[in-house]
Amino acid sequence: MDVAKRVIGAYLIIIAAIVGIFSVVEPWFHASTAASPYSPAWEFINPFTGIGCVLGAAFAFIRKRAVDAVSGDAVTWTRLAASVQFYGIMAVALLYLWNWFFTLNIESYTPVDLGVFGLSWKPTDVAFPLIAGSIGIGMWNGRATD
Repeated sequence: MDVAKRVIGAYLIIIAAIVGIFSVVEPWFHASTAASPYSPAWEFINPFTGIGCVLGAAFAFIRKRAVDAVSGDAVTWTRLAASVQFYGIMAVALLYLWNWFFTLNIESYTPVDLGVFGLSWKPTDVAFPLIAGSIGIGMWNGRATD
């Protein structure tokens, strides 16, 4: 199981790095227009990010349960870190999935203006690499459930 956790941790680190780097460098090579507000590369990256959200949430939940069982009611740095990772990845996953499903169905589902929609990706592009990357690093280092 340790090898599987390391592989999943590596996956989370890699997809976090891709999302973080690509969100910074995209403006250098993609000129946004009304017809093409974002780079087509996101259509390739998004499914892998969705998988990262699910895996990150699952393993953050496993870690949080294990830490809560050991800590009891005591507040420790480990318990605080596990809680921040779990609730953080859940918040990012909810916003990410809303954005992604909106992108997939943009012609018939329009709850917000497209300008607002474009801006709603930015918190995800910032938070996902930080949270998924920290979960992945913890898993890579063997701290998935400590």
